[in-house]
Amino acid sequence: MLLLTSATLVAGLISCGPIAAARPSAGPVTPQSAPRVERVQHDRTTLDAVRAIRRKHFGTMRDGATRTEGLERIKAFVNPASLQVLYEQLRGEKDDVVTAMLDHFATLGENGQVALGWVVLHDPEASIRAAATERITKPATPALNRFLATNLASSDNVVANRAGSLAAAASAIQLIPTLIAAQSLERERTDDQGDLAWIAIQTQKSYIANVVPVLGDNSGAFQPIIGVIGEGTLLRVMDAVVIIYRTEIHHALVKLTSDATGTSTDRFGYDKAAWARWYNDEYLPQLAQRAEEAARIERAKLLERDAETTID
Repeated sequence: MLLLTSATLVAGLISCGPIAAARPSAGPVTPQSAPRVERVQHDRTTLDAVRAIRRKHFGTMRDGATRTEGLERIKAFVNPASLQVLYEQLRGEKDDVVTAMLDHFATLGENGQVALGWVVLHDPEASIRAAATERITKPATPALNRFLATNLASSDNVVANRAGSLAAAASAIQLIPTLIAAQSLERERTDDQGDLAWIAIQTQKSYIANVVPVLGDNSGAFQPIIGVIGEGTLLRVMDAVVIIYRTEIHHALVKLTSDATGTSTDRFGYDKAAWARWYNDEYLPQLAQRAEEAARIERAKLLERDAETTID
């Protein structure tokens, strides 16, 4: 076996069913059930409008009033396509513009949260990703949950790991089953084209395996054919299973579940079956018990208010 390591809503959850021990499902939010997040194609008018603001108000413009006017004009763009354009056109501007853009995203509810999530997953600069993460609301909104679930299933390990880290930062406890499934990938080699590799540790000895007669004018001789005998060990790799460990997703899963339960879950490692048993047998019953206690307290408060009303 070859091992390749890759660098890297309490009441709402009561309704989710148990997950299979062999292959945890994602409960109410799964990569399969989440809608695909496609790149929104923006129209030329929006692009031209953003570029005009950038030329007139930003760049090398130092006049404070002009830059302030430009920062205010950013707020006019509110639909998802416009947010995409804003990011692409303004992410290279100075800090005041980038900060204003991220602050604007944070005021736009579900669409803004997904836009911030996109920045966290795809921006190459750590400082911008960190600033966007700070503006993510807790717990994660439903739209952000769906967005993260889709990206946790990405074949791009960098994107998937960042989605896991953001899920932990946003306290996205709905994604616990998805994180369990995404923390490692197992890929089997299915083609049949001979050995994958071989390793030989041998001592080779030469010997005369045969001779070939050589004839000339009034003469004759024999030409030796040299053979080689190998003595030692030969290891043939004929098939393999590749396991990719997504360490950042794993650490995010441990942090999220440990914070949610008050008990460290680091003991489960990358064992998906153990995680599934914990989720089904421990975590879901705990959530059900908490919901029952909360409902009982609420009923007691209601009875107390009714009693006070009767006395009055």
